[in-house]
Amino acid sequence: MKRLLFILFIWLGIATSFAQTIVLDQNFAKENFNLSKVSYLESDADTLKISDVEKLFSEGKFKVNHSSYLSTIKANTVYWIRIPVHILTESKEWILQFNDPSIEHIEAYLPRSYGGFNYEVAGTKYPFQNRSIKHRNFSYNIQHTNDQQVYYFKIIPEHNIDLRISIKSINELIRVSTIEYFSFGLFYGFILLFSIYNLLYSFSIKDMRYSAYSVFLISGVLLFLINDGIGFQVFWSNYPGLNKIMRELSNALFSICGLFFILRIIGNSSNMQSIHKWIFLAIYARIILLVLFLLDPKFGVDLILLNVIYTCYTIMIIGYMQYKKFKPMSFILASGGILIPALFIESLFYFSIINLSFISDRIFQIAFLLQAIFLSFAIKDQLSMLRDDKEKALKSAMNEKKKHIDLMNSVNKMLEKKVVERTNEIEEKNKELAELNLKLADQMTQINKMNSALDSKNYKLKKDLSIEKNNRFTRKEISYDEFVDIFNDEITCWRYLEKFKWSKGFTCSKCNSQDYKPGTKKFSRRCTKCGYIENITANTPFHGVKFEIQKAFYLYYVLSSNKKIKQGELALLLSLRPATVSLFKKKINENKSLQLDISI
Repeated sequence: MKRLLFILFIWLGIATSFAQTIVLDQNFAKENFNLSKVSYLESDADTLKISDVEKLFSEGKFKVNHSSYLSTIKANTVYWIRIPVHILTESKEWILQFNDPSIEHIEAYLPRSYGGFNYEVAGTKYPFQNRSIKHRNFSYNIQHTNDQQVYYFKIIPEHNIDLRISIKSINELIRVSTIEYFSFGLFYGFILLFSIYNLLYSFSIKDMRYSAYSVFLISGVLLFLINDGIGFQVFWSNYPGLNKIMRELSNALFSICGLFFILRIIGNSSNMQSIHKWIFLAIYARIILLVLFLLDPKFGVDLILLNVIYTCYTIMIIGYMQYKKFKPMSFILASGGILIPALFIESLFYFSIINLSFISDRIFQIAFLLQAIFLSFAIKDQLSMLRDDKEKALKSAMNEKKKHIDLMNSVNKMLEKKVVERTNEIEEKNKELAELNLKLADQMTQINKMNSALDSKNYKLKKDLSIEKNNRFTRKEISYDEFVDIFNDEITCWRYLEKFKWSKGFTCSKCNSQDYKPGTKKFSRRCTKCGYIENITANTPFHGVKFEIQKAFYLYYVLSSNKKIKQGELALLLSLRPATVSLFKKKINENKSLQLDISI
């Protein structure tokens, strides 16, 4: 009995150290397996060589995880994976794959037919071109030999990963890859078209909610591009250093955009103002963590744990919104309900309770797609609510406008009544003014008649005065003072002289032409034919007189009418020399051709 127990104990020890050989025959198409079907060695230090690993296997140091549901390997730990394969058919080619594209470091030791191993190193820390098969997953050819071959792989993850291994035929790989990449195209194309549509719609209606929603969708696309390995394969295959940065950046952007989108959904709702500071606090905290990571990667936080925390935070915010009875909540709650199972699954995976091999790789993408659809309906609900509020406000404004119009109509009626009354008053006043105007017109007619009579009287008086002056002037008794009163200035004298000199018209003394124009001096005339300028005093006794013209006129008057007056008396009266008076008398006698009749 003791011998039987000893043999059973030895058999169990061997069974825990050696995994089952994978046999590939004609009927084999594909198989997925994890640590429950392969043996592995776990080490804290990266000091072992392949020869040391083979020796440790022969010593029974490798183990098999018989838990059929746990396949998580821990971060910053060295794992040696041993996979024995035996091919029984030559009609097919086989590919071995590690189905997690986020592995940072993986070394492959591929057996050669003549002994030893071919060495390959790949991972997100190395250029994509290092891979022998250019696939998003880590893929390796299985060489056909008649004997069993053992493949060794060394994995050094920097974060917890779900180790999923598969062996497929080439045809199966092509079929599965075609379906995968087609589904990727549908998923990313739908999300990008959805985000572009919402972005353009946001610009058209000028609503930032749709812009925030579009950025949230684009950040989700970036996150899934990195998680699926498509981003590294297509966009930055030659820059492996971007993988870690893009992973951190996409996770941060996804969290920030999700919270910012909720913030835009809340808007300025009066009962949701208290939650604004909590959302901003979470956004600022995530930005600080991102900046610290970009400054020094050692400050990086486990992304799965961080996503779990932020998802819990988001669900709490949604619950608070429901508690506050925020109106567009039905679809937001639905999107939050999708987050809960995703949160639960990620939490179980982080704490190594389950692995992801039990669920589809696409469950998170499907959840994101459904969440995007529900959130778009949430925006639609809120816009409908805003439209209803706008219609209510418009209806209220229309009622107010109607009241205003009614008030204006009543005021207008009152004003019209006042205008009519005022118009009647104005018409009465106009009638009174018209009567007054008629009276004024009659008075003006009378005044004009009186003015006409006064004008005729004034004219008669002026005429009588002129006659009187003329009579006074022709009398022999006129004195020098009276004479000066009539010819009070030189202009009057010149005009009087001009009247008598050219009473019959102008005749040029040079060419006898009768055409003239005013000369350069006052009262002179210039012949238009010969240009001769004739002064007003030319050919008269007054030509060349050196004393005042009024005195000359008085001398002419006295000397031509009264020849008995003594020249000495005239000289004394006019303050002139007797010789001047005698000389002027002589000029009068010499110019008999011009006889002036000095009268008014």
